[in-house]
Amino acid sequence: MGIRGLGRLRIGAAVIGMVALLAVPTAGATAAADPRETGLHRETKANAWKALELESFAYAANRAFAVQAHAEDLRRIRDLYDRGALIERRHFAELAALIELVKDNATNLRHAIQGAESTARMYRRFAAEAKKDGELAAARLFHDLALDEADNRDRFREALQAITKPGSGARIPADVSVKKTIIKAGPPKVRTARTLRNLRTAMEREALAFLTDVLFAEHAKATGRPTLAKLFGSVALVELTEHFAKEAILAGLVKKTRTNVCTTIKGENYESTTLYPRFARQADRAGDYVAAELFLSIADDDGRQARSLAKALAEIGGGC
Repeated sequence: MGIRGLGRLRIGAAVIGMVALLAVPTAGATAAADPRETGLHRETKANAWKALELESFAYAANRAFAVQAHAEDLRRIRDLYDRGALIERRHFAELAALIELVKDNATNLRHAIQGAESTARMYRRFAAEAKKDGELAAARLFHDLALDEADNRDRFREALQAITKPGSGARIPADVSVKKTIIKAGPPKVRTARTLRNLRTAMEREALAFLTDVLFAEHAKATGRPTLAKLFGSVALVELTEHFAKEAILAGLVKKTRTNVCTTIKGENYESTTLYPRFARQADRAGDYVAAELFLSIADDDGRQARSLAKALAEIGGGC
């Protein structure tokens, strides 16, 4: 029957059903192998984690590119980026359901604690490297973000204490302030290759954390924990609209729209023709037919987005 036939027979119950329960996408810690078992082959699960990282970064980048297209009054391209962001968000939700990313609230908090601690360590290392390379603005940002992550870790720890030991006097914190940063087009504000790589890694981590925490917030709300949902949701907004945004400015992520579109098309074409078909073949060989079908579905969506953007660019006299 082949990958598509086998996958289609099973995807309805296994993926779409779980997505309906989870409803919305989000962010977490790292894309490294997660210790929680899902029944998937190890290679399939590793590929799904990589896909989560890719889709969350694409979501965040598409949002930023949409804002830039709006600033240039390129409404068709803006709408395509807005639509693309929604599609990436749906992909993330489907992948999260596939690997059973969302657990009970206590387990989700432990996942968030581990992620915040890991990210804080990463930022301390990045700050030291940026300082050594003479990238003082990046060093200051990484230092500040390490402090933010440590604060988030402590908030999540207190929340875990509050829900697992109700008589302890611990409360779920609600003191997260969000100060939105606007990403404007511009060149990189750092010179060294290492700092640019670190900024890219940091943006990927923050985008993944955003969409994971949104899912955790949705689960907390659905299970009668509105204060915990508010904590996850507020931290998620900080990750996207502060952390990711400040890193994107330093990295020069957003350019003029014609350049952004060509960058997007290149990435979408690679994922649709090479990366996700490879993931699908590997999942099919492992007997993970639902995963294989999902990877192919994502590939189809990515190819469609690349073609739509290329057409919109041609309509304004541009090309890659």
